[in-house]
Amino acid sequence: MKKRPAILIIHGLGEGIEDNENFFNFIQSTHEFDVYMFTLPGSTRKNRIKFGKGYHEWLEVAEQNISKLEEEYSDVYIVGHSMGAVISCFLASKHNVKKLILVAPAFGIFNFKQNVTDVKSMISKKKKLSIDAKIFYQIVFSRFLSVPLHSYKNFILFTYKYKNSIRYVKCNTLIIYGKSDEIVPKKVVDHAYELLPGENKLYLSYKKVGHVIFQSNRKDEINNDILEFLLERKMVKKGIISK
Repeated sequence: MKKRPAILIIHGLGEGIEDNENFFNFIQSTHEFDVYMFTLPGSTRKNRIKFGKGYHEWLEVAEQNISKLEEEYSDVYIVGHSMGAVISCFLASKHNVKKLILVAPAFGIFNFKQNVTDVKSMISKKKKLSIDAKIFYQIVFSRFLSVPLHSYKNFILFTYKYKNSIRYVKCNTLIIYGKSDEIVPKKVVDHAYELLPGENKLYLSYKKVGHVIFQSNRKDEINNDILEFLLERKMVKKGIISK
């Protein structure tokens, strides 16, 4: 067994491994962990892979990756963004995952309240969109529009079927959420935190941060907060903290 912990990063719907590249490179640079990523079938923006099994294929690929790491490492951590966070909960409920980081966990989608606020900012001469919102609406949103309907359908089916897997997560868990998230409503993330069993859980929410957290204007601060959680042997910070 390898001594250093392994970290498995799982991206979200309409994303690819390049979306988490900043975080991947940051964690790699610490030389404390071996970091791994993979591409979910039917989700990469560069190559829309067709998949016939629907969300079952996402789970199969995720299972294959974590099972391989469990053969080589005694300590396996998972970082999941958006839909990847929901898949991460599913894996953590079944496998001996030591630490779990849920970044903008998409247990529910469509944050219309934030969308209305952003649209008002777009048409107002006095208000300006934040850097995070510009990244989302100029790049990420257009990418979501190109995701096959089959993938969206399977995302909804998967989330509905496995949304309660978070109830069975036993490892130390960190939730990261941007208060200006354009996709995931805050009440959805609040509820996910409440469903997590036990006391070894930490919920960090950040002002002026949207859904693309690892590309946000506060990405360096968030990266360091996650690193602190990954390095600590015993959870020091717990509860809900607004930043």
